[in-house]
Amino acid sequence: MLAVDDDADILATIEALLAPDHRFIGVHLGHEAILIIEREAPEVILTERFLGDIGGVTVLDAAEQVDPDSARIILTNEPDIPAAIAAVNRGKLFDYLTKPVDPMALLEAVRLGIQHSSMLKTRRAHVDALRHINADLERAMEERTQALVLKERTRGMALREAEELSRRDTLTGLSNRRMLDETLARELVRAQRSGSELSVVMIDLDHFKRVNDQCGHIIGDQMLTAVAAAMNSHVRPYDLLSRWGGEEFVVVLVDCGAEEAGEVCERLRTAVADVRVGGYTGRVTASFGIATWQNGEDSQTLIKRADEALFQAKREGRNRVRVSQAILIE
Repeated sequence: MLAVDDDADILATIEALLAPDHRFIGVHLGHEAILIIEREAPEVILTERFLGDIGGVTVLDAAEQVDPDSARIILTNEPDIPAAIAAVNRGKLFDYLTKPVDPMALLEAVRLGIQHSSMLKTRRAHVDALRHINADLERAMEERTQALVLKERTRGMALREAEELSRRDTLTGLSNRRMLDETLARELVRAQRSGSELSVVMIDLDHFKRVNDQCGHIIGDQMLTAVAAAMNSHVRPYDLLSRWGGEEFVVVLVDCGAEEAGEVCERLRTAVADVRVGGYTGRVTASFGIATWQNGEDSQTLIKRADEALFQAKREGRNRVRVSQAILIE
């Protein structure tokens, strides 16, 4: 990784934190940094926003040209936060850190940056591999009839993958509204036939707009992804956690009544509170609304009751679980 700062003391501090675990290069001037970027293509670039010769954003723009998958992080003084957030929102930067540098925040930003860069490179490699495979298939089709069979098999796999992707939220990897609707319809039929219990939970991250407004949408997306992963690790394999939209999620809990659903939600609420996102120092919390299916109730009514319970949790102070009261089904 490459760090750029014209303050020798700050650069020495950064080196002391990062050099033990990373191949570290530190320089004082932007022009030096650009030469190193062109020669080394570092995975992570950390630079002060204002340097002695050229701006740090110029350095990061050069890094983006050399390797668009690199994680580019800018350092800024407190008054520069709005400008730093604007740069992040333009999609040029991975993150920003304020001075004086918080060691834990720096280590976490670098760790996530390496993870992010690796993910992008892996995705790009997969795309390139698929492109080469497609080219090979096209050549094979011209050479022998057998390639037609291979093409059909490949097409079938692509269709199955496309079908699966059409049921997934692209940001969090959770199921989307389409898969939620299909699953809930199927489980309602099963509950009606067998008399089994079924609960639906509406979840909303508290004050999420504040995160986007203060920290930028990249940090907001990282928070959504982290919260989704944390909650998904606490639901049963046969339950369904879906992204409803924005910062809202829905859980379908099969064979689960109100009391057990409340226990599940408390585990999820605790898991959300344990989420930490680099670049955001506030506490992450969520509110939960539970509705347990009653005989004869359709999916829209069930979700509406869960949503009303969620709003009750919001009105009562957020970061809590509330259960919808039973209704009379005529």
